[in-house]
Amino acid sequence: MTHNFYGFINYDAISPLPMVLYDMGVELRQNENYYYDNIDRKNYDGYIIQYTLNGYGVYESEGSLYNLEKNKGFITCVPNNSKYYLPNHGDCFWEYIYVHFNGSVAKQFYEEIKKVSGDTFSLPPDNPAIQLLVNEYELLEHGKQYRRFESGAFMYNFLTTLLREISAPGSSGSQITDAVNQINTNYNTDISLSELSKNLGLTPSQLSRLFHNEMGITPIEYLTNVRLEHSMQLLTMTNLGINEIASLCGFSNGNYFTKVFKKKLGLTPSKYRTNH
Repeated sequence: MTHNFYGFINYDAISPLPMVLYDMGVELRQNENYYYDNIDRKNYDGYIIQYTLNGYGVYESEGSLYNLEKNKGFITCVPNNSKYYLPNHGDCFWEYIYVHFNGSVAKQFYEEIKKVSGDTFSLPPDNPAIQLLVNEYELLEHGKQYRRFESGAFMYNFLTTLLREISAPGSSGSQITDAVNQINTNYNTDISLSELSKNLGLTPSQLSRLFHNEMGITPIEYLTNVRLEHSMQLLTMTNLGINEIASLCGFSNGNYFTKVFKKKLGLTPSKYRTNH
């Protein structure tokens, strides 16, 4: 990964959007004055998640001080009585990846994550949530451009994964972690159990058994749940047609999407949209 950041402009007329990605990046701070006081940041609002890749920085909140070493991160909102900075040591550096976001449901995720982990969290770099964030950044490095509502869908996926992982982290470095990461990244493609198994060096039956033992559901059930979560977001935050939503979420067609949606949730996508 190179050190860079990507900012995004919201052109959508829907207001307020459930989830908005403002910017994200990977940065290296060294031999410089890097200091942010969140109580007084003009023309800057929303929520920030910052995860240390190398080195360390400091996060302060409500009188508590946290050294954010490798594999540790923080979540904060702006404005807020907190600050984060690079310590004033000549040999200190801080390399991190961050996301800056907002939206009408962002506060709910922020409060729930804070309830579970507090101001800071610790996750290994091969954790599905961290891998999802890093993979998205690398896709942007290679020229990915978001279509309408896609950046918000990514943030929703990332936050649900992060919340799940800090609530009940899976086994780090396992093949199941890799499987979860591949599903989270490729849910909108025609990914199959056979392809997923081959990527992991397992047979379909081995993957299904291991996945169920660790996650409590099969890989296909997990893939379906991820697709449905994204479809529910698009149904409530967009006016896209059923066929288009089906395509964006990895379903083969609108009829199949409707059948799966109704079986899982007890009502059709159109009825769900009307109720929400």
